[in-house]
Amino acid sequence: MARALFDYYRIGIQKLLEAIGPNHHSYADALTLQLRLEENLSETDLFGADPSRQAQRAQILHSCNRLSISATGRSFYYFCGLPEPPPSPRVPADELHREAAYHQLTGDLGYALQLYRQVQQLDPTYPRIDALIADVEREMRAPYVGRDGFVNEALVLPGAPPPPPPSPTRELAPLKYSRRGAHLSFISIGLGLAAFIVLVLLILLYLWLRGMIG
Repeated sequence: MARALFDYYRIGIQKLLEAIGPNHHSYADALTLQLRLEENLSETDLFGADPSRQAQRAQILHSCNRLSISATGRSFYYFCGLPEPPPSPRVPADELHREAAYHQLTGDLGYALQLYRQVQQLDPTYPRIDALIADVEREMRAPYVGRDGFVNEALVLPGAPPPPPPSPTRELAPLKYSRRGAHLSFISIGLGLAAFIVLVLLILLYLWLRGMIG
């Protein structure tokens, strides 16, 4: 049973890495967790389970779950293909909603999304819960600024439809404006050249009238 779970964990951390992508700011942390998890699982396979390794593995899995929720709004068990623990019925939906709204406001969209989903599980008729989930998913799919200061690609949420292709109008707009700018530049050059020729002709006419040229 333990070896089967280990395979699920290995698959889960790999799927998590694929979901967040190498441009995500949590990707390096996820790689570190993958190395720590693989080391723990391999040592357990070779030398057997002991309380120290079990405690270390529980800590690693907790970190994987926290990173997964924060980055994708899904628990680590979702990527492992294992059943997710159901939300506690002792926590009222209103309290979960308030906590989710706080995490959404502070930018922790992954936890906000998970809490909204728990509200939906507890009460599918909760006011605007479907719209709130859709709003957070839309925010998470938007491009973000990474630690390097550059705008990175949007996160592809598991099970979410791919982002729509860019509008042809937006792609053609820069080309249209660049052609218009080039056209205006040619007009400016032509007007400048015409003004210079007129000025030269006026000077020659003045000199001819003064008899300086024959």
